[in-house]
Amino acid sequence: MTLNKEIANQTGGGADIRWLSPLKEDEHAEYRDNQFLERLGVKCRKPLHDFWPRNGPQWDAFGRRSDGTVILLEAKSHSDELTSDMGAEDPSSIDKISEALRLTKEHYGVGAGFDWTKNYYQYANRIAFLYYLSELCKIPTILIFLYFANDYTVEAPLSVSEWSRKISEVKKQLGLSAKNIKNMAEIFIEVKK
Repeated sequence: MTLNKEIANQTGGGADIRWLSPLKEDEHAEYRDNQFLERLGVKCRKPLHDFWPRNGPQWDAFGRRSDGTVILLEAKSHSDELTSDMGAEDPSSIDKISEALRLTKEHYGVGAGFDWTKNYYQYANRIAFLYYLSELCKIPTILIFLYFANDYTVEAPLSVSEWSRKISEVKKQLGLSAKNIKNMAEIFIEVKK
């Protein structure tokens, strides 16, 4: 099964995704900030710089379906990639990120007591961008977390069940549950030699 078909199965949409990054003819570049939005062909009444400071998330992949739905993809090969803290040091950047995360948590019904700047910050900021595009820009958007299972190319590869346990822990620490986010999906790909 192709990735596009698996995304369609998980999200109920078509498999007609036109991937915009990474592309071979673009030297597999990964984009962030306004370059990311320009590449997607997205215009929003709320400018990105009002929501998030410069040097925001750099996406592993993104594309659009023929119906205009944006597909954002974050891929992981090993569990260490799940762990990160916010690295911003500039007070204005910290304030902007904190406010964006607060709005995102509020929208998805996550209590204020859950700190999204520690431990699983990257996971959280991907959800913030899902919120930005789908709620503030009113663009249908789906966030895909893609996990490579039994990846023999990394140290300590994880099986699908091990990934599932790790992801459950991440969601618990962030105050998320399956009911929180409807336009987010997890896909596991078995790596074969």
